[in-house]
Amino acid sequence: MALPHPPNEVRHTFFVGPRKTGTTSFHQALEGSELQSPANVNETFFFERPGCGLEEYERRFAVDPERPFLECSPSYFTSETAVENLSRLFPLARVVITLRDPVTRVLSAIQHSRRIGLLDERLKLDELIRNKHVL
Repeated sequence: MALPHPPNEVRHTFFVGPRKTGTTSFHQALEGSELQSPANVNETFFFERPGCGLEEYERRFAVDPERPFLECSPSYFTSETAVENLSRLFPLARVVITLRDPVTRVLSAIQHSRRIGLLDERLKLDELIRNKHVL
């Protein structure tokens, strides 16, 4: 079976998925490895910006775009601009979508929001819906 790309082609990998689906765990696992990833940044939000370029990415995050790298950013999962930029800049990139049981994910989001002080015991449904950690 032929590979969909030449074996020596630079391949980048992006871990994306709704919030609370494990992208932080992937980022933490990468931190101690020799794999190239944005230094000490879990979510760069970089490719969500219109017209972003590789020179600025390399300068800001000490990543050489000519070598394969990995980035974990759950926000790319819902950003149309990020999808357009990644498609334009990295047409052969691998995209790994992380998923989680929806009920477990929402419970984790509620727990996280309470832990960081965004929600209290008087939680109302409309507050939960507006909370960025749940969406």
